[in-house]
Amino acid sequence: MKTSIKQLVLAFCGLAIVAGCGKSSGEKQSNIDVDFNTKVAGDQGILHELSDPDKLNPITSTGASSTLIENYMFEALLSQENFAPYNLIPALAESLPEISEDKLKYTFKIRKDAHFQDGHSVDAYDCLFTLKTIKNPFVDDAPLRNYFNAAKGAVVVDEHTIRYECTKIYFKNDSFLGYTVYPEHYYDPEGWAKKFTFEDIESYNQGLIDKIPQEKLEARPAVIAMKKLAEKINSKDTDRAPMGTGPYKFEAWDQGDKIVLVKDPNYWRQKETKYETWLDKIIFKIINDQEVALVNLKATKIDFMRGIKPIQYSKQLDTPKFKENFTKDDFFLPYYYYLGWNNEHPIFRDVKVRKAMTYLTDRNLIINNLMFGQGKICTGPIYFEMAEYNDKIVPHPFDPKKGEALLAEAGWADTDNDGILDKIVDGKKVDFTFTFLTNQGNDIRKNLAIILADSYKKSGILADVRTMEWAVFLDKVDTHQFDCTILGWVGPVSQPDPYQIWHSTQAKEQGSNHVSWKDKRTDELLELNREELDPEIRKKYMHEFQEILYENQPYTFLFWVKERVAVDKRFQNVNWYPVRPGFDAKEWWVPTPLQRYSNKLASN
Repeated sequence: MKTSIKQLVLAFCGLAIVAGCGKSSGEKQSNIDVDFNTKVAGDQGILHELSDPDKLNPITSTGASSTLIENYMFEALLSQENFAPYNLIPALAESLPEISEDKLKYTFKIRKDAHFQDGHSVDAYDCLFTLKTIKNPFVDDAPLRNYFNAAKGAVVVDEHTIRYECTKIYFKNDSFLGYTVYPEHYYDPEGWAKKFTFEDIESYNQGLIDKIPQEKLEARPAVIAMKKLAEKINSKDTDRAPMGTGPYKFEAWDQGDKIVLVKDPNYWRQKETKYETWLDKIIFKIINDQEVALVNLKATKIDFMRGIKPIQYSKQLDTPKFKENFTKDDFFLPYYYYLGWNNEHPIFRDVKVRKAMTYLTDRNLIINNLMFGQGKICTGPIYFEMAEYNDKIVPHPFDPKKGEALLAEAGWADTDNDGILDKIVDGKKVDFTFTFLTNQGNDIRKNLAIILADSYKKSGILADVRTMEWAVFLDKVDTHQFDCTILGWVGPVSQPDPYQIWHSTQAKEQGSNHVSWKDKRTDELLELNREELDPEIRKKYMHEFQEILYENQPYTFLFWVKERVAVDKRFQNVNWYPVRPGFDAKEWWVPTPLQRYSNKLASN
């Protein structure tokens, strides 16, 4: 299977890591004749997820869990190969787009046999609708929309031909214009998108710049239509009723329990050998405690688990019984953990303080003791396997004396001898205290915070730890209501465009620049990178960009994470890929004698 364009927004493809699972099964096979060579349909896959997705709506969702599940239901005009050189390949499109000489027009021809899961054909009007929705300023898709800044609009040439028109060169225009296609008839039954144009969108945006009163702007009929469409797209009902062109259809979402996808018997590519799917159902089982999830895995109540805790992976998965039933594996993904310092916080807006915090953070200790060696120190957001990675940057060492000296230079001292540093900030005496904020259910992040809080205390810094349910946590991060957050980003491994996370325009609420990093030269480099077609010149821009982050430490970059997985051995054709989530259950199949849930819904 191939990587969808939605996946590329959050994780660009990289070096392929492929490892087939063993052919033995958890079932007793001594008297069973099993054909491991002929693919057959049937059975179900029950895959563990740590939390519910934020939504199932590719345009507005931001969580990795959402993207994973959406990828089974939605498809794009283009997808990308999972193997070097990671070429773009047609999906809903007949071929790669025809690109004008000035690189500002992209013409796609849509396959006439492509249809949505309700049988409606995919056409150019669906593509037009999708771009209007993405560009609509009232739709909650700020992280995605920034990738379409260069797109001025689109023209329907004929029923199966769409031409996208851009205002400027962007080296990834073809990737993002080849985005997931939404069915207009399903997501806009009232026809609101037909009542406004791309010019209306631009006029509204310009009106904001010109400071035209909001009530005047929103009284325009076109703007009313934009808001009505956005209400539909942003609604919880839409988030929980997805419909695309993919091989699996949405069946049910029981909050906190499971999401069920069922194979579409009328999938439009089912007769193409490369795109055949085999499992009758894919069930994402929600268990927000990794210990409980592992118990369920060992009891064969779930079939697959990822993000296994390092201590579990190293100490609990080597028993003879486990090895009989499951295969475990680990591999690097372009995914890193970081401490995100709120750069507008009175304490962390000082670069000396942020650098000091990095010197006070023992990353090797964390990797060795908490991660059991399952990680590699990270110096910045560019994956270490990429050509754009700046290998001349040496990680800041763990050096408490240097960190404490920087804090002293920044004016922090224990003036009242209570063991906690203090300073006059904005005219008031404040103690150096802050809160780590992270999500419930992720013991690695919680324990990491506890370890660091204990370590920082030795230098006169008092930190506490607060965890929240995933959706609530994301809202706090999106609205910048935190001191320091412990999170992870899926990083690019091919043709990086860090604009979404690091440009100052993305520091507004709901943007991905959660820490409010604002730097003129960073903005310049990110803009130059987007408009440059020469990869060697882009490499220079990315090297300088990494140096700026290294010197300013808006994050304390922690480590690249090794993915740790386990899968039931009855599944065949299981491959690991470098793009998060690192696997594709659309490829999996189970020999008939080993099928466990044939023709029935799992009770889990």
